[in-house]
Amino acid sequence: MQVNKINRKTLFLVSAAVISIAFFIGTVLVDGPVWCVDSESYTSMDISREPLYPLFLMLLRAIFINIPDLYGQASYLFAAAFLQSIIWAFAAYAASKTIYEMVFPHKGERIAGAFGYLALACQFIAPVLNRFIVNRRSMYSECIMTESLAMPVYVLFILSLYKYETTGKKKYYVLLIIETFIAISLRKQLLIVMIIWFAVDFFIKRLYRKKNLLRLITLITTLILIFAANIVFDRTYNYALRGYFTEHVGNSQGRLCTLLYSAEEEDAAFFDEDSERFPGIKDLYLKIYGECSERGILLESTADDIGIMELTSHFADSYDIIGYEVMMPICFDYVKQLHPDYDDVMIRLEENELERELANRLMKEDKADLIRVYLSNLVRAFVYSNASIFPAALVYVSFAVYGLFVFLLLYNVKLLRKGSDLENSFISKALTFSAITIIGLVVNAGIVAMVIFPQGRYMSYGMGLFYTGIMILLPF
Repeated sequence: MQVNKINRKTLFLVSAAVISIAFFIGTVLVDGPVWCVDSESYTSMDISREPLYPLFLMLLRAIFINIPDLYGQASYLFAAAFLQSIIWAFAAYAASKTIYEMVFPHKGERIAGAFGYLALACQFIAPVLNRFIVNRRSMYSECIMTESLAMPVYVLFILSLYKYETTGKKKYYVLLIIETFIAISLRKQLLIVMIIWFAVDFFIKRLYRKKNLLRLITLITTLILIFAANIVFDRTYNYALRGYFTEHVGNSQGRLCTLLYSAEEEDAAFFDEDSERFPGIKDLYLKIYGECSERGILLESTADDIGIMELTSHFADSYDIIGYEVMMPICFDYVKQLHPDYDDVMIRLEENELERELANRLMKEDKADLIRVYLSNLVRAFVYSNASIFPAALVYVSFAVYGLFVFLLLYNVKLLRKGSDLENSFISKALTFSAITIIGLVVNAGIVAMVIFPQGRYMSYGMGLFYTGIMILLPF
């Protein structure tokens, strides 16, 4: 009987791995690598990009330099898409294996296998939605952009966090350190994993009525060290590549674009006190504001009764125009005229400081419009986190699903409070997993809505995990 059980588990693991590999590798063999709007900035190792993904591409470029083009593009791009697809396949397999092992001791091998396959299917939701439903005609795993690695790394991080919270094993703590460092070295959006790790560890222990001050201090110290190591890595990378021991630029750009969108002409008063470093900064602001206003890309150009989704669509359409077509060119020319002896890297570094100064001063603007934009973006972010805003009916479906999730979460908390074996019961494991996924989703939605316009590729990191969380909370 024991042998039969082992064989069944082995059969499940092998079949799950084969299905996952076939899905992701099969698709990339059909589509090849997908060149996106941002791809050039990664292949050229632009100073605005985090270091890890450009280094990943650089390494592959060196390895495949003498290999003929594939799919009409440089062969190293196909190698990148292929390796990305393998990592996606591994992350999807890891999710299915985690759920199987969660369910098996409590519900038996057949139910565990069924839930394992369903968890695997949940990891296909975002890729299928992106490839076939929203007409993007490609999967994130095939694209030459940071999300192609960041998304599976996020999934692996959440799985490691669940395992650490439920077992306390040090190997998962080490994995979390590695995955956190990789995540924030890939994409600054994934600084959210540090917030998620802290929030989960803080709240989960209170759920189980456990408080450990030493553990909390250790975690805070670990997160600080990871963040510091990332800064050193970023600076070392730029020193080796450009000769400047500096971090990548653009960290204030998202905040500034959002502040400019909700700004008004009267906000020029915040620039009355001239800057010694940036003389004439008030005129610079008025120039940026004036061009944005003329183009009708600010909040003030929308109707007072505009709906939430219409407002967020206007903001999304305006965001890149404000940043890339208006603000950045004007700031670049300003710095270039102010410092004609600067090289391109120095100009970008000084432009980065100028953007920070503009953003800091605009933080004094009336917060009513800013809050309105943020709350509208937050709604859009939540919808994109488990569905899409098109067709419009999906917006209501999305929040109905959130309602179901909350109901199931509270129902299982009630069951958990009645139990005697809090740490080891299936309900405890399912609740911990689901709580981690929703905390991750909420943190990501809250941060993205604050600094950029929500869209699928920013929001679907935890989509598959979210639906897996619902699945295991259902009474069965």
